[in-house]
Amino acid sequence: MRAAPPLTLAQMQQAFKRHLMQRDPAIVSHITSDDKLGAATRLAIYSHAYYARLEEALAQDYEAVHTLLGDEAFSELCVRYTNHHPSEFPSLRWFGQYMSEFLGTEEPYCRHPYIAELAHFEWTLVMAFDAADAAVASNEDLAKVAPEHWPQLTLTLHPSVHTLPFRWNILPLWRAATEDGNFPDIQPLPAEQHCLIWRHDLVTRFRTLSTEELTFLQGVVAGENFSQLCERLADASLASDQVPLMAASIMKTWINQGMVTQFGI
Repeated sequence: MRAAPPLTLAQMQQAFKRHLMQRDPAIVSHITSDDKLGAATRLAIYSHAYYARLEEALAQDYEAVHTLLGDEAFSELCVRYTNHHPSEFPSLRWFGQYMSEFLGTEEPYCRHPYIAELAHFEWTLVMAFDAADAAVASNEDLAKVAPEHWPQLTLTLHPSVHTLPFRWNILPLWRAATEDGNFPDIQPLPAEQHCLIWRHDLVTRFRTLSTEELTFLQGVVAGENFSQLCERLADASLASDQVPLMAASIMKTWINQGMVTQFGI
C-alpha cells in the first residue's frame, strides 16, 4: 500500500482539527500504529479528552442545567452543543455563551423553554462575576450633591449589574439544583418577573425586582436624570406624594448593595 505523503505541521494541525470536529478520517493514515495501539484508537483518546474537557467547562458554567438533565443527558447536550458551536477562543471563558440560545432553538430542548431560561440565568451569573471591577459610590458621596442639583442627578451602575425576565419559576429551580435538591414543580409564573443580578464584595447576588424598582432601573439604563426618573415612577401609577420617597429609597438600597459607581450632574 502506498504511504500517504507527509504533511507539514500546519497541515497536520488542520487535519487533526477536522478529525476532532468533523470526524474527517484523512489524518488516520498519518498516525503511527503499533502492537499496543492502532491509529484510530490513538485518535479516539484525544477526541474523548477534547470533548471531556469542554464538557467539564460547560458543567462549571451550567451546574443547575447539569443537575436538572442528569449526567447522561447533559453529556449528550455538550457534544451536540460543541459540534454546533465549536470553541472559538484560546480561553474557555466564552465557550458556553450560546447555550441558552441553543437550548431555546434545538430539538428536543426547545420543547421545554424553562431549560433555556435556566441556562440564561446561569450564564448571567457568570457574566456578573467576571464583570470589570469599579469603585462603588457611598451615601456620603450622595450627601455631597447640592439640593439644587438633584433634578439633574444621574447614576452610573456597576458593570456587573444585569437584569433578565423570568416566565418560569427559575429561582426555586436553581436553588434546588445547586443547594438542597428538593425540586419544585416546574411551572410558568402567573406574570413575568424580572431578576436583578450583580456582584458585591466578590459575591454574585440576585433578587427579584418590584415593578417600581424595575421602572426606575430602566430609566437609569436609559441615562435619565432624577427628575425624569421620578416622572417614570409617577407614570407607573405611583401616588405623586410617594414618588420622591420611593426614588430615594431605591437609590439608598442600590448604594448599600454596591450597585452604583458614581453620580453625575
